[in-house]
Amino acid sequence: MKRTSIATLALLLVASSAAWANSYTIVDLGSSRTPTQINRHGNITGNDDSSQAFVYLGGRWHKLGCAHVASAQALNSRADVVGAGDSLPMLWPRRGECTFLPLPPAGASGVALGVATDGTVVGDYSTTGSRLRRCFIHPPAGISEDLGFIDGGQYCDVKGLNDDGQVVGQAATSVAGDNRAFLWQGGLFRNLGVLPGGLASGAMAINGKGHVVGFVNMPDATFRAFFWTPGGMRDLSDPAYANNYPMSINNRGAIVGQAWNRNNGVAVRFEAGRAIPLASEVVEPGNWRLFYANGVDDHGDIVGLGRRGQGKYHAFMLVPQAASAAAR
Repeated sequence: MKRTSIATLALLLVASSAAWANSYTIVDLGSSRTPTQINRHGNITGNDDSSQAFVYLGGRWHKLGCAHVASAQALNSRADVVGAGDSLPMLWPRRGECTFLPLPPAGASGVALGVATDGTVVGDYSTTGSRLRRCFIHPPAGISEDLGFIDGGQYCDVKGLNDDGQVVGQAATSVAGDNRAFLWQGGLFRNLGVLPGGLASGAMAINGKGHVVGFVNMPDATFRAFFWTPGGMRDLSDPAYANNYPMSINNRGAIVGQAWNRNNGVAVRFEAGRAIPLASEVVEPGNWRLFYANGVDDHGDIVGLGRRGQGKYHAFMLVPQAASAAAR
């Protein structure tokens, strides 16, 4: 019996290790570039140090024009890009002319933060004389509308949407604050709540299945990671880190983000209660330090920000090896 138990335990440990063991090749996407999102085809949005917007297509960065100061925040599966140009929401279609998007009535400035395949755009804006964020949606061939607030709150911040029109972010539940992660669809807000003991929460991303990842603020000023489905909210946090912060989820359920204690954060992927440092899974990491990962596509390609030695910050892409690459 004793020998069987030890053998069984060993097999379980091997199986557990195999479940989260990945390997990646790292691709340098250039210095002075900060990636913001990757779509399912490996196209990437990003910005440079001089406040200019770019999209990564066909293996190189392309500058997006039409504004003196611009930022690219998100893109859809067609590589239509949204962001801001000269403090107004902007759409750069893959084919066609760039467009400034109208804001809801009384809107003074704003930024587009998500775009669906059908062209629906969501984002944040502020009104004249107010710094409070509000959320808007701009349907294709329609007019921009305010999403409203949760339970009398006066703050709303969008983080993205999927092709089913489900919008996520965080919003205040009262005038005093009490931010909560939300899912909005068809004119209705759903308060996603907090983990036990949590003070506030925010949703960071949603995939095509309606699964949401985000963070919960805890009383000790740390962040815990959550994964939400209609069945409820689950804690993703790795106890090895005081702070766990997911930033992206793909349609296969892969989740990436950042984790940290007192020192600089590290780029991680979340799996089975672990925050696994991505640098530990790079085949030839060289002198790279990976600070955070903020995008993962359905092939498992991951983008984020890092540094090579003590030099400038560099955008990076991690490309899965072997089985993941063969599945493309």
